Amino acid sequence: MATSIGEPRAIAGLHVAVAKLESLRGAVESAHLHLDIARRIAGTTGIPEISRTINLIEATVHTSAGNVKRARSANTVAIEHAHREGLVVYLSGLLANAGQLALWCGDVSASRRLLFQAKATASQLRFHQLGITDSMAALALFEGNLPEAATHIQECRRIIASHNVPARSWYDLTHQITK
Repeated sequence: MATSIGEPRAIAGLHVAVAKLESLRGAVESAHLHLDIARRIAGTTGIPEISRTINLIEATVHTSAGNVKRARSANTVAIEHAHREGLVVYLSGLLANAGQLALWCGDVSASRRLLFQAKATASQLRFHQLGITDSMAALALFEGNLPEAATHIQECRRIIASHNVPARSWYDLTHQITK
């Protein structure tokens, strides 16, 4: 439908969606190809919201490929962009991702700082709060701080109980690993 409409925003959005799906199924090269197509369309037609989404997904694609260094770099660019544009919804997710990436690199202090920033930024976003709180529990486990981990896990339970959704969220499912 997007190609039959022929509108650049729809076509770029389609490529971004396909990139995300390809990333989730592990087809990283294909995901990059679709992001590059979307980036070219957004760049030549001046569609800022597509560029924002590309920045966000690019870090996810690198993470899926196990390239933490590139994921951190892409995520940093996306954070800078979100700060400039005042995009709070993107910012909370990006800060949370940065905190998780810092933890994977063993940078505990950066992870803690970024996760606390993410939590403050996501105060009204319950799904983000769950993901961030789960990451904070993982950080506490990494440090061997079981009482703090238990506190975060209990907070995750409270957040999950407050959700009113027809099926479990992705954040809820991934929390099972931490729990």
